[in-house]
Amino acid sequence: MQHLHVVCLENPYPPNYGGAIEQHYKIQAFLKAQVPIVLHILYSPQRPPAPQVYMKAQNVYFYPRNKSLRALLGKQPFMVRSRKNSLLIKQLMQDTEPILLEGIHTSAILNEIKNIHPERKIFLRLHNHEALYYQELAKNETHILKKFYYFLEAIKLQFYEPYVLQKVDAIFAISTLEAQWCKQYNPNTYWLPAFFYDSSNPIASIEQPILYSNSSDFYILYPANFAIPTNRAVAKYLIKSILPVLKPHQKLILAGNSIPKNWLLLKHPQLFCYSCPENMQDLIQKASIILLPGKQRAGIKIKFLESVLYHPLVAASSSLVKGSGLEPWSLTFENHKIREFLENILNTPIEVWISKSRVLKEQLLKLYNPSKQVEFMLSIIGH
Repeated sequence: MQHLHVVCLENPYPPNYGGAIEQHYKIQAFLKAQVPIVLHILYSPQRPPAPQVYMKAQNVYFYPRNKSLRALLGKQPFMVRSRKNSLLIKQLMQDTEPILLEGIHTSAILNEIKNIHPERKIFLRLHNHEALYYQELAKNETHILKKFYYFLEAIKLQFYEPYVLQKVDAIFAISTLEAQWCKQYNPNTYWLPAFFYDSSNPIASIEQPILYSNSSDFYILYPANFAIPTNRAVAKYLIKSILPVLKPHQKLILAGNSIPKNWLLLKHPQLFCYSCPENMQDLIQKASIILLPGKQRAGIKIKFLESVLYHPLVAASSSLVKGSGLEPWSLTFENHKIREFLENILNTPIEVWISKSRVLKEQLLKLYNPSKQVEFMLSIIGH
């Protein structure tokens, strides 16, 4: 292999949401391992090209997405059709080196390339069981047109995803649940844990101080991308469930991308909302508890992995942790019992939870090791 083509579903920089984080740190891990890569980045106007970030790659090419209404037509999902680009296909046809597709989103090139070079190796990094993911989006969306779009996309994906899974040479699934599902269509399926941090950066010790229930600085943090309907639904559920049981000096903080403007105007002495906070890392590190309720039927929750890495007390719903490989060690709860769970945490000596968190973090660092993950990928792709 002279080099590896990596086709990104969106500009990974800045790495400020799940999909971007996963792609960005995978690229960094490739570069750190001195893997020769050629990047092909499909981008939206909201995330313009930033070629200087990946200068160590052999080459970096950027292609704009086509988000016209025409891309909504046809059997292909919009997420795929809007990323079909003739210049991308032309560039990939310059040689016969292997290709890594980031997500079902980038699979529009499959037919063109396989029809001409049937032996050319094309690998898929599966970020989500997209049909399930879009079903959840449709279920939680309140805007009628968006709801219809998500519903239509989910139907298209139900038929399109199996076709792609059978067509590629191998699949690197982001969760154990996705890996099980993919194997029914392609036996060359492997669980490849998510990339979400730079292993060369120092990681804070799990013994870092924690602000606990009797402190006036106590707060529970829910970090999320609020552009996603399911996350907004979770936030509303948290407000309804948690605020009534908090003591007067305790707070609930919602922080992340795209918090609805009307939420920012809410006036409650114990509720604080921050949209795109510059001090997000600081908010995470100083939180008393990071609480991650909700359902996760597809993919993996990167925010859960990040929180475990950087914070000593992270609690998540059991459905959200499924597929991470960390189920036996995670501090989990059932969504409908969140109040009882929180009361249990607050009434138990903090040393108990810190001890559990230490074990969880150790397991995370064993399973989610960027250098070993790259090594494994290359053993399948061929170095």
